[in-house]
Amino acid sequence: MKLLDFGLEEAEEAEVYQIKAQATPVKFSSGELDSAKSVETRGQALRLVSEGRLGYATATTDGDRETERDKELVQKALEASRFGDRAPFQFPAPQAMEQIRTRDRELVDLSPAELIEMGEELIGSLEEFDPDLQVDVNLSKSLSQVRIANSNGLDLEEERTSLGITLSVQQVRGEDIFSFYLSSSGKELDWVEPSALLEQALTRLRWAEKTTQVGRGPNSVLFTPQGSLVLLFPLLSGFNGKNVYLGSSPLEGRLNEQVLDSRFNLVDDGRVEGAGGSCSFDDEGIPTRRKEIFSAGVLKNFLYDLRTSALCSAEPTGNGFKGGMLGDDGFRSLPSTGPSNLIIEGGERSFEGLLAEIESGILVDGVLGLGQGNPSSGQFSNNVSVAYKVENGEIVGRIKNTMIAGNVYELLEDGLIGLGGEAEWVGGSLKVPPIAVDGVNVVGEG
Repeated sequence: MKLLDFGLEEAEEAEVYQIKAQATPVKFSSGELDSAKSVETRGQALRLVSEGRLGYATATTDGDRETERDKELVQKALEASRFGDRAPFQFPAPQAMEQIRTRDRELVDLSPAELIEMGEELIGSLEEFDPDLQVDVNLSKSLSQVRIANSNGLDLEEERTSLGITLSVQQVRGEDIFSFYLSSSGKELDWVEPSALLEQALTRLRWAEKTTQVGRGPNSVLFTPQGSLVLLFPLLSGFNGKNVYLGSSPLEGRLNEQVLDSRFNLVDDGRVEGAGGSCSFDDEGIPTRRKEIFSAGVLKNFLYDLRTSALCSAEPTGNGFKGGMLGDDGFRSLPSTGPSNLIIEGGERSFEGLLAEIESGILVDGVLGLGQGNPSSGQFSNNVSVAYKVENGEIVGRIKNTMIAGNVYELLEDGLIGLGGEAEWVGGSLKVPPIAVDGVNVVGEG
């Protein structure tokens, strides 16, 4: 690889990340086909160590003036290294790795016409339920080739397919506007089920047929799998190795301690074939693996990229991803610590069983602005975007202008009512059951 060779002429170590991707996005706006096109991405990122400091630069590639552009990229990375952080790590050498299936032939063969048909069927079924609904659908399939090579002899390649569907629904009744979105993604065609998204959307519309109000004070709250993101975001901040190193995580120094309720089990697993966050290696060339984060409520592991693992004198866990904690951000971003696929094991109760235990509370399906409050301490404070009032175990109507607040560590240690058995994939890389907790502070308009 010429770029790697040019980098080593000027620096002590070098790493090249290259991607070639072909995407087919299809967009429907207000029930009508808006666009269907093909988008190609070709890019490379150079990370090098010069005089002990990290330098980084990126560029798109098109085959034109390749040698000249490579040398320009090296000079940009060298210039950046003058102001870069100290490099506490070395780029990894080759190691034993079992590659998983990340390319689905059926998905590769999926045509734009078939994507359009998926969107039309979703829209048609929803408009059959209510002709006045405003429905937006985005679908996208992609095939990417990722290559990572470095000066320590590592050279890895992998082809990855993906399919994603995002459904946005808005219902207007006079001055009342009810809107929500749902999404599903995966690396295999069978992983994404438009019919499941449709059923979820119809269920939410039925729950919202009436509107009501809630008061204020501590309440029992049942979080749907999608709504549980408000709980998981502070947790994710807590077991992120960077925050552990900085001393901002309440989990620092608590490995192998009982932190949460013994019914709570959470793993990070980048090798679930078909899942959206799965890959054989992360964006630094470290093999992915299954890692227990919480086992029976006991903290077992933190997640690390190369840099944070070196700073914490720990082993990298295969969680160095471009985009870090919040997911893919394209080839231009530096790798940082982030999850692959997060999986919370389901419990023994059904959704209906958990609902039946709530005499007075709310069902939360979505909030506005993840990360509100003080996530590093476990605190959250959010306005709900989609939520419903629960009385005597039944959903009695949609609520508006309501805020929820609490501390996720306290709720999952002392306030856990139970976990549902029907864990669902949310967005393709989070598998979580319904979670019922007691003691959430709820502030409503009633």
